[in-house]
Amino acid sequence: MKKLFFSICLLFSFVFIFAEDFEVKSVSGKIMYTAEKGKLKKITVGQIVNEETKVTIAVNSKLILTSSNGKDIFLRQQGKATIGEMINNRKKIAGVSVDAKKGIATHASRAAKSEDILDED
Repeated sequence: MKKLFFSICLLFSFVFIFAEDFEVKSVSGKIMYTAEKGKLKKITVGQIVNEETKVTIAVNSKLILTSSNGKDIFLRQQGKATIGEMINNRKKIAGVSVDAKKGIATHASRAAKSEDILDED
């Protein structure tokens, strides 16, 4: 039983050792993080957070983080989750590729195509 408990503790310590740290570069809107004893506090510019930090992002709010390698990460996903989960969700959404030759369909391009179809009569 002691070996099992020690193994689990060791596993969780490795998770926290390898968790990446981020610096808060910009905060826009209402963004809170869960501090000690479950209290919500406002995130401030310059604060250091990691992947395990639980944040709550309100409607029309934006959080910009700077990773250890100097890249900026923009988080706008409304809701409550850890920073690591939000980054992974953002990567999944951004993983959708758009063919540059085809472009992105807009209302104007759809309207132009429908006008071409109507004029063919």
